[in-house]
Amino acid sequence: MKFSSRIKWALYCLGFLTAQSGFGPLYADDQNSQIPSQEQVIEEKQEETTVAQKQLQEDLLELHLRPTLELYKKLDFVLELLAQVINNNQVRGCKKTEALEHLKEIRGLVIQLQAGASQFNDPKTIQILNIIFEQVAKHIQSLVKNSFTEFKQLDLDAAINRAIGNQEISFDEIRAFTEKNEKLLKIVEAEATSVGLSKLNQVYRRAEKFVVDHRILPRAGLALLGSAFLWFLISSIRNEQPNPKFEQHIRSELQDLAKIKTALQQNAIPENVIADTLNQLAQAKPDIIEPETIVKSDFIKLLQGYTGEFPRFDDKNHVVNFDKLKAPGTIALYLKEIGIANFILPAMLTWNMFSDVAKNQFNGIKNWTGKQWEILRSYLRGGPVIRKIETWNRDPRYRFSDVIGKGHIKQVLTRVVEYIRDHERFDRAGIVPAAGYLLAGPSRSGKTFMAEALAGEIKDALALKGITDKFNYLNFTAAEVLEIGISKVMAYAQFNAPCVLFIDEIDMLGAQRDRNAQLLSELLTAMSGAMMSNDNSRQVIVLAATNAPQNLDFALLQPGRFEKTLWFTHPTFEERALFLVKELDKRSIMTVDPEYIYKLAKETENISFEGLRSIIITALQYARAEGTTLNAAHLERAFDEEIRLILHEDPRLSPEEKKLIAVHQAGHALAASLLNSSLAVAKVTICPVNVKPKEEPVWMKYVDEKEKQESVEYGKMFTIRKERSGNFSSHEDLIAECTIDLAGYAAEKLLLGNTAYTYHRHDNQKALAMAKYITFKGMKEDQLPKEVRTQMHNEAYKLVQECEAKVSELLSQNIDKLKLIVAALEKYYILTGDELEYLLSGKKIESEIAATTAAEQSALETAPAVS
Repeated sequence: MKFSSRIKWALYCLGFLTAQSGFGPLYADDQNSQIPSQEQVIEEKQEETTVAQKQLQEDLLELHLRPTLELYKKLDFVLELLAQVINNNQVRGCKKTEALEHLKEIRGLVIQLQAGASQFNDPKTIQILNIIFEQVAKHIQSLVKNSFTEFKQLDLDAAINRAIGNQEISFDEIRAFTEKNEKLLKIVEAEATSVGLSKLNQVYRRAEKFVVDHRILPRAGLALLGSAFLWFLISSIRNEQPNPKFEQHIRSELQDLAKIKTALQQNAIPENVIADTLNQLAQAKPDIIEPETIVKSDFIKLLQGYTGEFPRFDDKNHVVNFDKLKAPGTIALYLKEIGIANFILPAMLTWNMFSDVAKNQFNGIKNWTGKQWEILRSYLRGGPVIRKIETWNRDPRYRFSDVIGKGHIKQVLTRVVEYIRDHERFDRAGIVPAAGYLLAGPSRSGKTFMAEALAGEIKDALALKGITDKFNYLNFTAAEVLEIGISKVMAYAQFNAPCVLFIDEIDMLGAQRDRNAQLLSELLTAMSGAMMSNDNSRQVIVLAATNAPQNLDFALLQPGRFEKTLWFTHPTFEERALFLVKELDKRSIMTVDPEYIYKLAKETENISFEGLRSIIITALQYARAEGTTLNAAHLERAFDEEIRLILHEDPRLSPEEKKLIAVHQAGHALAASLLNSSLAVAKVTICPVNVKPKEEPVWMKYVDEKEKQESVEYGKMFTIRKERSGNFSSHEDLIAECTIDLAGYAAEKLLLGNTAYTYHRHDNQKALAMAKYITFKGMKEDQLPKEVRTQMHNEAYKLVQECEAKVSELLSQNIDKLKLIVAALEKYYILTGDELEYLLSGKKIESEIAATTAAEQSALETAPAVS
C-alpha cells in the first residue's frame, strides 16, 4: 500500500470513530463539516515542515553569526586601543597622521559590517564575513610589525574569491574558520598591546610581571635579612681572625714557665714532680679560665699557626670566661672593644645639631632617587618618560590652527607674528605693534594655550625666513618668578631672544604699590629693559595671564608694559561641539552618535576645553575597564562624574528620607518643565552630589554666608539654557527661577502633608535673595535709606509669597505628573531631561541611560553596607 493510501485510510477510520463516539468530526466545528482531503493534509504538513526547517536554518545561522560578530566587536576595541596609543606618541617612528586616518578607515569598515549583520542570511555570506575578518586582522598585524610606517591597501575581493569561489559552505567549515579567527585575534591583541615596545621593553615587562606575580622582592628581602642575621650569629660565635694580644700573653707565660722548668731540671728534680709543679703554677694564675693544660694546648696552637678564636681579656688582662658572663656583660665587652663608648656623647650632640639637615638631605636624596627610578622604569617598560624639565624653556607644540574659536584674539596676535616676520615694514611706517599683552579671563579659558600657539606661529614665521635656530618659549608661573627673581627672569628672556615670555597668574606676584612697591618698581624696570631692545631681530614678546585683572597695579597696564588686554571667555556652543568632534576624531572614535555630541555640547555651558577633554578621558577609562568601545553611556557617566559631580552610589537612606528627597526634587523638575522659563531640565537625581565652589551670581550676596554651599548634598536638579548664547536673564526669568526654588517645599506639602524645611534649607534663602535682588533693582542695600530698605524688604517677602502660591497651584493641577516623577526617581535614582519629557507625555522610559542607572542602583542595593 502506498503512503498516500495509508494516510487516507487512517484519516477515514479516525473520522468514523470520532463520529460514532459522539465527539463530532475531527477537523470540523459541526457535524456537517467535511473531512479534509489527503492533499490538504499533506500540504499543511509540508508547510509546517518548511516553517520548522526555515526556523532551524535561521537559528543555526544566528548561532554561527553571533561568535563572528563578537570577534568584530573585540577587533574594533583593539583598533580603538591602537589609535589612542598612536595619538599619545607611544609608537616611535610611526607616521601619526596617516596611521590615524588608516585606522579610521578600517574602523569604518568594521562598524559597517557589524551594522549590516542582518544581510548575512546564509552560510556563504557568514563565511565571507569570517574571511574579511581574517584579512583585516592580518592587515593590522602587518601594521603593528612595521610600526605603522607602511600602509598597504586591503584586497578583500581577491581573498574572498580565493577562499570560496562558487563552492557551497557548510556550518562545520564556518565553525572551524571562526575558531581559527579566535586564535588569530588573541595574537593580534597581544601584538597590539606591545606595539611600539622594543625587545628590551618586552623582556623587562615579562620579568617585572614574573617578579610581581611570584612576590620575588619580598621573598628576596626576607632571605637577605635572614642571611645577614645568620652571618652575624656565626661571626659572633667564631671569629676566624687571630688575637695578637693573646699570642703575646701566651708567649710571655710560656717563657716564664720554660725558665722554671729549666731551673728545676738543673736541680735534678724528677719529671713527674716538674709536671705537677708546672700544673700547680698554671692553676695559680689569676686568669678566669678552666685549669686545663694551658702550656701544652696553647703552645701547640701557636706552633701550628692557629688562627681560630682565642679568649678575650678584660681590663686586668684576665682571660674572660663567656660562660660566666650574662648578656649585658657580653654586649658591654663588645662595645668596649670597638671603642663605641668614646663616641656616644659626641654622636648624640652631633645628631641633635644636624638631625633636621640630615633628614632633609636624606628625603631629598630619596625623592631624587625615586624620580630617577621612575624615569628608568618607564624607559625600560617603553612607556612615556615623564621628566621634570625646566618649564620655563620649551619648544612650542601648538599653532593658531589648533586653537578653536578666539578669532578676535588671533587677529590681534597675528600682527605680532607679521612684525617678527618682517619688522622693517612696520618700523619704516612707525606702526610697531605692542610687545606686552595681558590675557584676562576665567580659569581654564585657553590663555596658556594661546600663548604657546603664538610662540609656535612665530617659530614657523622665522623658519620661512630661513632662521632655523631654536625659537624659545619661556613659561613661568608667579611662584617661579618670585623664587628666581624678576630681574633674572627678564635677563634670561633677553639672553634667549627672540622669544615669547609668558608669566602665568601674574596677579599672584603681589606687585602693587600698596603691598610691595619695591617689587612693582623692579618689575616695571625689568620689563622696560627687556621689551625695548635696539635690535628688532631679538624681540621679547611678554604675555601674562590672570583671572583677576582688578588686582594688578594700574602702572602695569600702561604703554610699554601690558598695554593691551585680551579678554578670554569660556567656549561657545559651536566651539564646544567642534572641539568634541575633533577630539573624538583624533582618537579614531566613531561609535558615538552625533546627536549625543550635540547634546553634550549643549549641556556643558561654561565648561572649558580641558573639562571636555577630561570627560572623554574618563569615558575612555570606563570603556577600557569594561573591555568595550566608547559609547554615549560612557560619556554620560563621565560627564556626571567630572562636571556634575554625581556620586553613582546608593544613598543609604531610609525609605522616608528617600521619599522626601524624591518629592522635593520632583517638585523642582516639574515646575521647571511647566513654567515658561529660559532654563530647561538637563538631569535630576536623588543621588549624593559633591558641591564644588564656583563663581556666584550677584544676587548671592543677599544669602547668609553659612547657607551658601555645602560639601555634599543629596539630590539636585541640573538645568541648561534653552538659548545657546547669552548669559543675561530677564525679569520674567528671575521670577520663574524664584518660583522653581520654592517648588520643592510646595511638593512636600502637597504629597507629604507638611514640611520641616530641613532638606535643602538654602532653597528658601535663594528665593528670598532673588526676590530682594528684583525689588532692590540691583542697588546695594546699605546705600538706601532705612524706610526704603524696609519697604523693599516687604515687597520682596510679598513676591516670595506670590511665587509660592503660584507654584503650589501649578503642582496641584498636575499632581498625577508629580507622582509619576517621584516614582521614577525612587526607581531609577537619575532622570535625564529627555526621560522627564517622556514621562510628562505619558511614555515609558526606555532609554539606555535609565536602564543602566537602574541596573547599577539595583546592584548597589544588594551590596553589603559599608560601615
